[in-house]
Amino acid sequence: MGRTQAIDGTIYYSPNSREDVSLDPRTTPFSNNPFIKKSANEHVRTYDDFKIARYWSQSFGWISFIPTRPWVRGGGGAILMELATRPSIEQTTNASGEVTGYAIASSCTWPRLEDDIFKAVVTLTRKFHIPCILPAMPHTYGYRSTYSSRSILLTKVNLAREWFMVWLGALGYAIAWLQSPSDSTERVRAGYPEWRSALEAEGLPPWWLDEVLHSPICSFHSANPRAGCIINVLRPILSQPKLDWLVDRGIPVWYPWGTDEEERAKEDTSFAKLQPSDDAPSSNPLHPTATLEIQPNPLTATQLPEALDHLDETSELETPTQRDDDDGPVGAQAEHYEAYAPRVPEWVEHFEKVRQKDADRRGKASERELAQWKSREREPATRGAKVFVWELSDDPLLLFQRNPTPTKWSVDTLLSFSEKQKVYNAIRNEWDCCEAFGEPDEDSDDDDSYSPAKTTPALGSSEASSQTPMASDDTKLQDLDGRPCEMANKETMESAMQAHFHDHHGFCMPIAGTWTAPKVTQRNRKNIFQLGDAVEDANSDAAEPVVTSLMYSALDNLFETIVNRQEPTPGIWDLRESCPHYVRITERFSAIHTVPVPLRTTPNVKETYKSQQRAHYYVFLLKDSSEPWTFATLSASTALMVCRMPRGFKESDIACRFAQSGIPFRIFYPSDALTRRHPRTPKHQPMPMRPFDHVFTKADYNAYVNMRTKLLSQSHMQAALKRGGIAWRLAITTLGINVVTQRPTLYNEFEEISLGKGLFVDDVVTEEELDILCGVYLCVSADGKQRALKSWWPLVRYFEKEECGYNHGYWSERNEIWYTERLRDIEEGADKETGPATYTQWKSRLHGSSAVRRFLGQVEKESRSVIQG
Repeated sequence: MGRTQAIDGTIYYSPNSREDVSLDPRTTPFSNNPFIKKSANEHVRTYDDFKIARYWSQSFGWISFIPTRPWVRGGGGAILMELATRPSIEQTTNASGEVTGYAIASSCTWPRLEDDIFKAVVTLTRKFHIPCILPAMPHTYGYRSTYSSRSILLTKVNLAREWFMVWLGALGYAIAWLQSPSDSTERVRAGYPEWRSALEAEGLPPWWLDEVLHSPICSFHSANPRAGCIINVLRPILSQPKLDWLVDRGIPVWYPWGTDEEERAKEDTSFAKLQPSDDAPSSNPLHPTATLEIQPNPLTATQLPEALDHLDETSELETPTQRDDDDGPVGAQAEHYEAYAPRVPEWVEHFEKVRQKDADRRGKASERELAQWKSREREPATRGAKVFVWELSDDPLLLFQRNPTPTKWSVDTLLSFSEKQKVYNAIRNEWDCCEAFGEPDEDSDDDDSYSPAKTTPALGSSEASSQTPMASDDTKLQDLDGRPCEMANKETMESAMQAHFHDHHGFCMPIAGTWTAPKVTQRNRKNIFQLGDAVEDANSDAAEPVVTSLMYSALDNLFETIVNRQEPTPGIWDLRESCPHYVRITERFSAIHTVPVPLRTTPNVKETYKSQQRAHYYVFLLKDSSEPWTFATLSASTALMVCRMPRGFKESDIACRFAQSGIPFRIFYPSDALTRRHPRTPKHQPMPMRPFDHVFTKADYNAYVNMRTKLLSQSHMQAALKRGGIAWRLAITTLGINVVTQRPTLYNEFEEISLGKGLFVDDVVTEEELDILCGVYLCVSADGKQRALKSWWPLVRYFEKEECGYNHGYWSERNEIWYTERLRDIEEGADKETGPATYTQWKSRLHGSSAVRRFLGQVEKESRSVIQG
C-alpha cells in the first residue's frame, strides 16, 4: 500500500491510506479549538469540516477517528438504524386548527440516543483520564425545535444526523484507547472489563455496549474509512501515539518526508523503514469522491429486470472472481489486488442470475406455488419478506455489497426507500433496495401541500390496516423469526412418512402380496414418528390410521431390526441386494468418491460429521455435469440420499433440496477458476461479555440478532447455510437459499481438497463465527474467578455431536417446534431457563432418545459399508 501527495512543496506520505484524502497541515489545533468559529464571518462547523486529516494533538487527536462516510446502516443494530431513517414530522396547530409550524414527532428516539452517546463518551474520558476536548451536541443544530417551514426543519435534521458521526467517532476513539491504550499502559483485567462496568453503572445496558462493539463504530480496520491524522515522525510531540497503534486501528496516517527525514534515515536503520516506497502512487483511480456512473437513467422496479436483457452479450461482466489472471492458485497471496475493480455494479450480475434461476423454478412449479407467487406480485409482502440493501462497499474491490436487514427493521428500511429504489421478487419473497436504482421521493417544500401520508409508501391493502412497524418492541420473536418459507410443506402424514423414510433411511414399501404384517408394538411409536419427520401430537386424528397401515408395520420392522443390529425383512431396505430398488444400481452411485477431510493445524475450523475422528467428504463426480462446481456431502447416508433423488434432478436441484432441509453439504469449485480478491486478513469477532450474575432479557436477545445479521452480511457466511443443523436455521431467515451455490469468496477460511490432479475449494465458517452465530457470551465476575460460557442457542460443536437428540442430519418438524417454543420462552422471559445456557445445560436438554441415536448410527455405518463396497 502506501501513497504520497505534495502540498505547498512538501511531500506527505501515508503507509496505510487507501486513497488520497484531504490534508490540512496548515491548521494546527495545538492552541486552537477547531470546533469554534474564529470570526463572525465563518460558517458554522459541520460534519464535512472534520473529514480531513489534521496534525495530531493531545486534546483533538480523537478527530482522526471520525468516519468519512456516515454510518447510517452497515449493520449497526438499533443504534445506527435509528439514524438511518429520518424522524417523522408533525404539524403544530393553534386553537383554530391552523398549521403554525413543524417539529419532529415525540416518538423520535434521537434525543435518547444523543443522551446515551454523551453519557458514554463523557464517562469514559473522565473516569479513565483520556485527553479529549469535545464539541457541541447534535441538538445544538436545532432539530428538536419547531419551525414555520418544513424545509428548514429538514435541513436541521440532516445537519444533526451528520453531527452524530462526530460524536460516534469520539466514542470509537475512547473504546479503542481503553482496549489498547496509545500510551501502552495495560488496563485490561482478567475479570469483567472495568470500562463496561463504568458505563453500566451510568445506566447504559450491556446489550447497548454489544451493539457499539459490533458496529462500524468499533470496526478498526482500513476498510472502514476515517478522517486520519498527520504526525511528525522526526520530532513527535509528547502525546503522539505510536505509528503502529494508529495503523493497527485503521487510522490513515500521513507524515511529511523531506530533507531532514532523509538525513535521519541515513543514520537510523529503524527510521529508514518509514521512508516512502519507490512505487507509492500519488493518485488513486478508486477515489470514492470521483463521479460514479452507475446507470444512465434510474431504473424502476418494473424496468430493472428488463434492463438486463439489453446488456451487451459480447461483453462479459468482469468481476474479480471471474477475471483470468496469472497469480496462480488461491492458496498463494494475491499481489496488486487493488488493481481489480468491477466494471459494473454487482447487482447487475445478481439480478441476471436470479432471473435465470427463477425462470427455471417457474417451469417446475406446482399450481399452488404459481398461485402463491401471483398473489405476492399483486400485493408484495412486507412483514415476512427478507430485505436486502445494496450499499457502497468499503472493500475497494467492490462497488456495492448486498447486506441483509434485521427482520425487526425490515419495514422501517423499506419505508426509507422510494418506490423506484426497491425491487420485490415474489418467487423468493425478498426485497432489494438501493439508492442507485432510482430517484428518491421528492420532499415538497410547500408547507401547505405537506401530508404525513405522502412520506409513507403504501402497503398492500391486506396488510395496511394491521401493519405494525417491525422496530416496535411489541413485535413477538416468533413472528420475526417464523418458520422458513424454504421448508417444504407436508402432504398426508402417511405419504410424507413413507417418502421421508425412503429418502433418508432407504426404506422401500414391500411388494404387494408379499408382506405378512407382524404384530406392531407401541414402544417404537414415538421414535418412528420422529424419524419419519411427522408430529404426532399435532395430528392425532391422522396418526391412528397410519399406525394401523401396512406401511407402518414395515417401518416398525425396519426400526426394530436395525436398532438391534439384526437383518430387516428382505425387500424393505435398499441397502441390501434383496431390495428391488437396491441403491448401488442407481445412476449416481458410481459417481461417489470418498475424500478424507484434510487435517488442520489450526483449531478454529472443524469439518466433522457427528464428531467422527476421521471425517470424509462424499464427492459426486457426475458425468455431463452442467455446473462448474462439484457437490459433496459429509455423511454416507446423505450421499445415498442423493442417489435416491429423481433422475431428472440437476446438481442445482440437489443443492436446493439440501438447502431447503438444513442438510449439511459442500460446493467445491476448481481453484484454478478462482482468483483471490483479498489478502488473507481474517476478521476477529469479539465475543460479547456479561457480568457473571447478569439476568438476560429480550433486549439482550434483540442485540444478539443484530450482531448475527451483521455477521451474516459478510460474503463468505453463505457457508453457514451449507453447514446444516442449527447453523442453517439461524442463517436461513436472513439469507435464504439463493446464495448456496455461489463461488467461494475466499474472504476468510476455506477448505481445499484434491480430486485427481486438481484442487477444489469452498468457504467454511470458523468456530469463532459459529459461536457468535449461536449467541455466545462470556459471563465473568469482576475478579475473573467465576467464568461461564453461555449461548442463546446450542453451540454447533455440541449440536453436531452424535449424542444430540436433535441432530438427525436434517432440520425436522420437531426441531422447528422446539425452535419456535424457545423463541416464545425468550419472549415471555418467565424464568432463568429462558436465558442463554451453558454447554452442560444444553447437553442435558437436548439429549434425546438413545434408540433413535442407535438407529441413525447404524444406518450411517451400513451406508459407509455400501459405498466402500
